[in-house]
Amino acid sequence: MDEQRQKRAQANSGSMPRASRPPATSAGQTPIAMTPKDIIRILRQHILLIILMTILGIIMGGTAWFLLLRYAPKYTAQTYIKVLPPIEKDPMKLGGVQVNKDIQYGHRQSIATLIRQQSTLQNLLKRDKIQDTDWFKHFATLKDDRLKKAFKKLRKRFGASAHRDAEFVTLSMTCGDAKESALIVNEMVNLFITSRGNVTRGEVRAKLTKLTEQKNRLENELRAAERGLDNIIGDTGFTDLRQRTNLRDTVTLKLDSLEIDQNKLELDIQQIQAMVANFERQATGPVGTQVEHQIENDPIMLALAQRRNFLEAAPAGSLTKFGENHPSVSQR
Repeated sequence: MDEQRQKRAQANSGSMPRASRPPATSAGQTPIAMTPKDIIRILRQHILLIILMTILGIIMGGTAWFLLLRYAPKYTAQTYIKVLPPIEKDPMKLGGVQVNKDIQYGHRQSIATLIRQQSTLQNLLKRDKIQDTDWFKHFATLKDDRLKKAFKKLRKRFGASAHRDAEFVTLSMTCGDAKESALIVNEMVNLFITSRGNVTRGEVRAKLTKLTEQKNRLENELRAAERGLDNIIGDTGFTDLRQRTNLRDTVTLKLDSLEIDQNKLELDIQQIQAMVANFERQATGPVGTQVEHQIENDPIMLALAQRRNFLEAAPAGSLTKFGENHPSVSQR
């Protein structure tokens, strides 16, 4: 009986249809593309999820935008300083000189470097208007710590760059308040112009002192020549040297030479007086642009400025590389 049942079960199982497997696609065959109906069916199945995710993304993006705008906004203020080309000539002479573009660009870069140097940024932080800003007050409680942190942030956020093809240096500052960004940039402009004006006025005063000494020396020489001329006229009896046309003895030649020297000294004194008056106006009033840039682009001044920048940047580099507790930093 058991054997008959097993045979019947095998017969029945052989007569049942088997499930057909889909043919496996080989790697070289192209997959079947989705039809528009398939896409619509998928959208209908997941339409609720798509709408919810879209609404959630809008809410999250709007919330993040509001929080950043409210608690961590960033405003950038920019201004420009026009830099005239360096003039390598006597400022007392009229007329311009065409300067090579690479030299002009290098001059603008040197101005930007002077603005970005450590001493200029530290002097900016010492100004009362900067210390009264909320940007400066939020760094720390103690003034020394506040200055250090403000200097690091200012060095990171404040920019000064020279234009390649324009006669401008761009100054920019980024912080959380638009008015304070503009205030910091404007204070830097005022600080730089004032400091450069003071340096230029000092140079003009030095030149004025030198020219005054030269004027006094020429006046003394003129008075001595006049006394010598009067002595010779008194000894020889000549009253008018222009009436002599025949005899030109040694005394006559000497008198002519003294007259020539007198005329030359008078012309020199007049020229020195004009230059002294011009420099007096420059020393008491605003410095002329040509004089200011002549002094700024003096090779000696540029070399000293670059040397000073290098020496000032060395401690900051050591501090960044080794830290405040390193012996090389503490010795400075």
